[in-house]
Amino acid sequence: MSLNVASGIFPVLRYCENCKAWFHLDCCTTSPTPSLFLQPPASDRRLQPSSFSQASDLISLRRVPFSLTDWLTWQEVLKLPIQRGHHAEAYPLSFECLVADIRKQHCFQGCPPDVDNWLLRHLHPAPHIAYTAHTLLTQFRAWEAPIPVQCPRCTNGI
Repeated sequence: MSLNVASGIFPVLRYCENCKAWFHLDCCTTSPTPSLFLQPPASDRRLQPSSFSQASDLISLRRVPFSLTDWLTWQEVLKLPIQRGHHAEAYPLSFECLVADIRKQHCFQGCPPDVDNWLLRHLHPAPHIAYTAHTLLTQFRAWEAPIPVQCPRCTNGI
């Protein structure tokens, strides 16, 4: 890995939550279907919509504390894998802790009322780059859900 850092080439790594291991994206095969490793919702989690029409109805009735924009944003960030690096970046940008926090939040409480502020609070940039939090959040939000791949060890989607 140190040779890659010295040469400026940073491999993109994906994490398999089933195997508890990191794999080079180049070593993984494309998965036929997208797969997310989301824990089942906690029994005491508040009501959460499961479709756009249900979200629209619950929001119009004020039965949930978030907006439709928040819900749509939340659905997009839930699709992101735990990954280190990105093919569009020339440095090892990583949001794996944020994605792990998103999945925990989804399991125990669901979509937060203000997704952007929630993401900023859980971004946790290094102290020397804390002033770039909004820029980092913009980069994170700009990432599209990447091509799903299979873990080379257990063949689960990662």
